Amino acid sequence: MGSEAEDLIRKARIKFLYENPFFANLSMYLELRENKSVGSMGIDFKGTLLYNPEWVCKLTFDELKGVIAHETLHLAFEHLLRLGNREQFLWNVSCDFAINNILVGQNFTLPDGVLIDREFIGMTAEQIYDKIYKDMKRYGGLKTIDVHIYPKIDGFGEGKNDKKEGIGVEGLGEGVYITERELKEHKDLWKKRLVEATTLAKQMGKLPMGIERLVDGLLDSKINWRGLLYRYITQEIPYDLSYSRPHKKSISVGIYMPYVVKENIDIVVAVDTSGSISQKELTEFLSEILTISKSFSVMRMTIIVCDCEIKNVYELDNNDFDLNKIKIHGYGGTDFRPVFRWIEKNKPTTKLLIYFTDGEGEYPSSETVKTLWILPRDYNVPFGEKIVFGEG
Repeated sequence: MGSEAEDLIRKARIKFLYENPFFANLSMYLELRENKSVGSMGIDFKGTLLYNPEWVCKLTFDELKGVIAHETLHLAFEHLLRLGNREQFLWNVSCDFAINNILVGQNFTLPDGVLIDREFIGMTAEQIYDKIYKDMKRYGGLKTIDVHIYPKIDGFGEGKNDKKEGIGVEGLGEGVYITERELKEHKDLWKKRLVEATTLAKQMGKLPMGIERLVDGLLDSKINWRGLLYRYITQEIPYDLSYSRPHKKSISVGIYMPYVVKENIDIVVAVDTSGSISQKELTEFLSEILTISKSFSVMRMTIIVCDCEIKNVYELDNNDFDLNKIKIHGYGGTDFRPVFRWIEKNKPTTKLLIYFTDGEGEYPSSETVKTLWILPRDYNVPFGEKIVFGEG
């Protein structure tokens, strides 16, 4: 029965590819693990999907798709990382209300007993929690259909014994121990996956209603400004499907599944090295450039160092990315026009210019290339989009 249950889960995920690319993209990252001590299904913050094979085999195929979509949204919306100091039971209930309303609105079929209340349609888990917290008598006896496994901080960064450092998991399964830094990296990874899934589904015209608004709300928070940067870059990466070879995860279930092919993209990143930029801000600029390079395997990056004139130009890709090669020169006045002229002359097909600057300088008269300004503090730029990372 265990093998049968696993095959059903894999077939359900593959079925998403033809019906719902958003869930197809995200659910393929789930790591399946049979666990008979789980009454139904459980999910941890890393994406481990625990399942009881007997329970899975009792579901209809449509109900199984609904449950997998449910667990996937817990990860996409970082529910297992946003508990904070809230009461865990009520937070579980709030997260399930938020997710199930979305799924029902998308005509997913869910098993009997799931938490659904139209009163909470369009609300985030935080908004629902604040509402039901005031009425514990009404909501205290509810049950979630699945198990939510949260990370637990155990003395990391507090100067305690090194053997005690790390994060464990309260709940079922073998337990996962990672450092706080690794947890942050994993959180960023799922944010990037969420952006990619949202962008791909939107490009195909199949983004579920209600998803985009919640994604925007998640990414627009000051804490998550980097998610916005991922979204802008991802929107410029062309996607297509290829049947030249079957996806390796489709072999075991006998369904021919195509790969999602991401084409290479050239992006120009300009770094303002004028006198108005502090050394701390320059360090932050370079750190974010390194983060970008590690996040997108299909990117070729041109880095331009410029104050009132271009000082250096570097052509780098993921196989040859070393920040030590970037020499910072400048500290004069600020003029953005040389960068735009360089692009027009040398890389006229550039899809996106990411400009790290404080915003103070001479601008060209018009936007000749799609521009994203990355600012340490808010500034009214005359064109393009802006992200203020100094607020996060």
